[in-house]
Amino acid sequence: MTPTPTATEQHWTTPDGTQLAGTLQLPNPPSEAPRPAVLLISGSGPLDRNSNTDAQSLNIASAIAEHLATLGIASLRFDKRGTGASGGNYATTGFNDETDDAATALHHLANLDGIDADHVALIGHSAGATIAIRLAASEPAVSAAVLLAAASSRGERVLEWQSDQIGRTLPGPNWLTGNIFRTIQRRSRAKLTNPDSEEGSAAAGPLSVRWLREYATYDPADDLQRVSCPVLAITGAKDLQVNPAELAIIAALVTGPCRTEAPADLTHILRTTHKPPTISEYRKLADTPVDPDVLTTVGRWLAATLAA
Repeated sequence: MTPTPTATEQHWTTPDGTQLAGTLQLPNPPSEAPRPAVLLISGSGPLDRNSNTDAQSLNIASAIAEHLATLGIASLRFDKRGTGASGGNYATTGFNDETDDAATALHHLANLDGIDADHVALIGHSAGATIAIRLAASEPAVSAAVLLAAASSRGERVLEWQSDQIGRTLPGPNWLTGNIFRTIQRRSRAKLTNPDSEEGSAAAGPLSVRWLREYATYDPADDLQRVSCPVLAITGAKDLQVNPAELAIIAALVTGPCRTEAPADLTHILRTTHKPPTISEYRKLADTPVDPDVLTTVGRWLAATLAA
């Protein structure tokens, strides 16, 4: 009989006094032995603990957490500052703030009763995978890292690549709609080098100039070379926001064991499509479950890695 996961509400305070909230997912029945655990880090934007916003529900973190619980692995997922039950203001949050918040969440998880602090891993998706790289390079407590749709290139190059890829898939005459989209994106990125741009002003949707400045100037290469824990990196061949070719760079840079996969029909939001990928299809795909093969691959790899 499959065990029923048990979820409990968690609260902790960051060094700057912001209270964050999240869900600790534990397998059921409880075990007297400490459980291995995973911190889940969602992608960019004002996402809650389940990887959802008011505009779109992806349920990536919740799907992974529930699957891991069936394998005896605990997990913590959390609301970003300014979302859900967490305090703070997301509009003024930078990429470095999000990294610091994830580090605080990692320490909170490792110190909880019933958690095996020697077997704590990270799972990051998209920009959350970039944060996972930073933490895996700097936090001795990290014993494994799963990077879902992770970039190995400097942020500004990632933003340029995804603008070009998304622009090519927009409906209508490609030369017109694609060029308009790319022009808008270039103007947004131009704010990053304009000293008169206000840090808290929006540059791309909910993302502030400050967030994008910090992300655009961050290059994961140095940190990847400091990652010595085992790594599983998965990027779909139909990802429009991260180049799947970066998997080879990740594998070449990390110093620990690294396994990479590029599922043929997997998109950036961890759903599969048999059609050519388009950004407009995201809303429809989001109504389908997270790809079960991704959940299985991540779960089996973590179970084996954390047990070892």
